[in-house]
Amino acid sequence: MRATKTKTSIPNTWKLVNLGDITSYTKGYAFKSINYTNKGSRVIRISDTNAHTIKDDNPIYVSNESGEYKKWELMEGDLVFTTVGSKPPMYDSMVGKVIKVQKKHQGALLNQNAVILRGIKEKVNQNYIYHNFKLKKYLNFIETIVRGNANQVSITLKELFTYKIPLPPLKEQKKIAEILSQWDEAIETTQNLIEKLQLRKKGLMQALLSGKKRLSGFSEEWKEDKLGSYFTERKETGLDNLPLLSVGKEGVYPQDDSNKKDTSNSNKSKYKRICNGDIGYNTMRMWQGRSALSQLEGIVSPAYTILKPKENCDSVFFSHLFKLDDMIHKFYRNSQGMVSDTWMCKFKDFKIVRFNAPSSIEEQKEISKIIGLADVEIEEKKAYLLKLKEQKKGLMQQLLTGKKRVK
Repeated sequence: MRATKTKTSIPNTWKLVNLGDITSYTKGYAFKSINYTNKGSRVIRISDTNAHTIKDDNPIYVSNESGEYKKWELMEGDLVFTTVGSKPPMYDSMVGKVIKVQKKHQGALLNQNAVILRGIKEKVNQNYIYHNFKLKKYLNFIETIVRGNANQVSITLKELFTYKIPLPPLKEQKKIAEILSQWDEAIETTQNLIEKLQLRKKGLMQALLSGKKRLSGFSEEWKEDKLGSYFTERKETGLDNLPLLSVGKEGVYPQDDSNKKDTSNSNKSKYKRICNGDIGYNTMRMWQGRSALSQLEGIVSPAYTILKPKENCDSVFFSHLFKLDDMIHKFYRNSQGMVSDTWMCKFKDFKIVRFNAPSSIEEQKEISKIIGLADVEIEEKKAYLLKLKEQKKGLMQQLLTGKKRVK
């Protein structure tokens, strides 16, 4: 499909230019796997990238002592385009996604199916170009030039380079880029803080939920017990008048809020009731940690097992406990089936899982309260991050189109 032409209103001192007129490019090199080594120069594959960055897990290397691959060396600030991938908006694997190279990846080598893009210094500011690729109109443009089937598509450089960019004078470009970079820095700082808070919460959970760290006022020794001492199975069906709910990693929510296509059977007679305070888990995926606490009443797919807490059980405590690696491993060991795709942890398997149990429900609740405070702090930072991203989005739409000018 060919790119569509659109009219754009810009200030008189700006120009509407093609991407190809203000940049130079280098296609990635087709490195052969037989030349991979355990050290040397890192090779960046498109599988090493997500929507925004280059990932550092599972790196591969080649020897570049002779400098034979210098042409494909990345520099800090380079823009890397992927020319093969999935259709928008699957951002992490999307064709045409753009990553700005960080200092730590300078000197790495670019593999095939990607392109190094550098702005012509006399014409354009590199960061100004980068921000233009974060606009919704860029995603719309990519959708018009993709070729291929649903699983893998590609774009040609010839068509990519017809992407229109409103270009102010170089001095104004730099100022716009500086303003937007300030938002990027604030976003990155907040993202890093969220990651640190999540790590801190993980350590807190490990210490409190295992009994290694005790809270003031509780000294009675924890004892080994079975999960069946704390839960029964809720098996109520035939309540298709209740709202349809989905069980996700982060909780239970209305199906309409899940942004997923409703693939449920029109006959809901076998769907299971779940109530506020229950825990639902995917019977075939409990060994992967697929469980969530419900704060709603409704019905869920028969694929889920519903846990009804007994009087001695604080279900919030157990919802956190079920996310610990040690517990997930126990669910893995107690799942039944021939192959992983059919492993099931039915209630009869779940109830015999043994764990180190707190002395009382009061201690369970106090532990839940502390972990809950950590959750609140994380959610507050996530809300602030979303606000920053929305602010930047609106600012980009104003600054990169000339609707709002900088001095």
